[in-house]
Amino acid sequence: MDIEEIVERPETTYDAILAPDERALFTGLGGGPGPLTRFWAAKEAAAKAEGTGLGGRPRDFTAVEVEEGARALTVRAPSGRLRRIRLADVTNPPGLPTRTYAVAWTEESPS
Repeated sequence: MDIEEIVERPETTYDAILAPDERALFTGLGGGPGPLTRFWAAKEAAAKAEGTGLGGRPRDFTAVEVEEGARALTVRAPSGRLRRIRLADVTNPPGLPTRTYAVAWTEESPS
């Protein structure tokens, strides 16, 4: 599981997170901070499920499929294992600063 705040990030963050093979999927979702943060959180969740963490290598965990209107991503780990990651956006409760977060958690792998 992972949770990340959806905020604007520098272009260098996009380059650090997204592998070249993922750019078409990312662009198909409209690009921008929301999809970027969902990809990042999905990769973090997959890396935790692998028991390795990202280790500073988020591009080694590659989103290979977008499902359910971008509410799920399939992520390939460096081991080759596929992990299905569910995604949801949540906001702070009333009385707290207005913020939105991407939440990602693993399901059983599709293969």
